[in-house]
Amino acid sequence: YFEEVFIAKIRTQSFNVQVPIISDNKNLSVFPNPFSSILNIHNNNVKCIFTLYDIFSRKIVEEELSGESIINTSKIAKGIYTFQFTSPNGLLKAGKLIKE
Repeated sequence: YFEEVFIAKIRTQSFNVQVPIISDNKNLSVFPNPFSSILNIHNNNVKCIFTLYDIFSRKIVEEELSGESIINTSKIAKGIYTFQFTSPNGLLKAGKLIKE
């Protein structure tokens, strides 16, 4: 026995948000790929933030950079990761890495 039944039609909108890519900056690189215990970052004195994400978009590493860097990745699980270099002006470079 039901006194009242409500059926609602819900309308949703999707928004397309784009992050501006300044360029595929050749002054920024991450190697080797695939990597195991370290990541080398070549940064030709571009002040930026390097961020590494797992496949669930969880932030694993975040480092402010302005030169050459080595990141210890020995405690990171094997898998596929994405990275990005950002500056206050936007995204400088992004890509995928594989941890063996």
